[in-house]
Amino acid sequence: MPSAESGGHLFQVGMSASVSPLLPAMSNDSLLHFRWTRLSEDSVSDNSVWQTSSVLTNDDRQRAGEFTRPQDQVQVLASRILLRRTLSEVLGGEPSQWRFVRTEHGKPELDPAHRRRAFFNLTHTANFIAVAVSTVGAVGLDAEAENRSGDIVKIARRRFSPDEVLALEPLAEEKQRQHALLLWTLKESWLKALGCGLTGSLRSSRFRILQEPAEDFQEGLVEARLQGEQAARFLVGRPGGSWKASICCLCGNEVPLVLDAREVVNPACSDSFSKSFRAES
Repeated sequence: MPSAESGGHLFQVGMSASVSPLLPAMSNDSLLHFRWTRLSEDSVSDNSVWQTSSVLTNDDRQRAGEFTRPQDQVQVLASRILLRRTLSEVLGGEPSQWRFVRTEHGKPELDPAHRRRAFFNLTHTANFIAVAVSTVGAVGLDAEAENRSGDIVKIARRRFSPDEVLALEPLAEEKQRQHALLLWTLKESWLKALGCGLTGSLRSSRFRILQEPAEDFQEGLVEARLQGEQAARFLVGRPGGSWKASICCLCGNEVPLVLDAREVVNPACSDSFSKSFRAES
């Protein structure tokens, strides 16, 4: 996926997962925004680069201070900067103006006092940070490094549905692992969109992967069976070619959903958000 300096991709997404080239400028009301960044080893080990950002509030810094490891502090600070700048890109206004509240399950939301309709979700893993912002419906986002440690297949066999586990069995060992990682991101994106996170059951959703994702996000690569009557749409991709990522948006197929996806080279620098380039994949 290209950097913010070199441009981004704007996709018309639907059940056919088709890409519409050179789309005209559209209202933010029909856009699902995805911004992501990778943190260098130097920036992760030194949080002073992030602490001094004028975008951050005292609440952001206090939140980061709840963690003892510099790496964790940097992830909190960088996540807040990326979120604040993306919200301002979508809604206008200064990044430092945004205030947040938490639901009963701890999911952060935009303070209703802003009187602006926007939904967002964050994820971070292994020096990777991403945010999804939607004005269409609630959104959930999850990403996992493809080289993640731990036995994800063992977890899948214990916590996924029987038919999902059955689909893993004939696959070669590494493909099993990658398949299980993608299933995990799909399930967590669904639960995060609902607002319950992992307090909900991983078996409340069942997925069948029809096609492994490429770097660019697409819809229509998975079939979903979900508990309840909530309509949801799923986009999957491999940002940077090294992470599996899933976005869940709680909206029906009648919504003309358009994904605006870009890498941000340096979230602390406002120039990273100053250029918008729309082109075919």
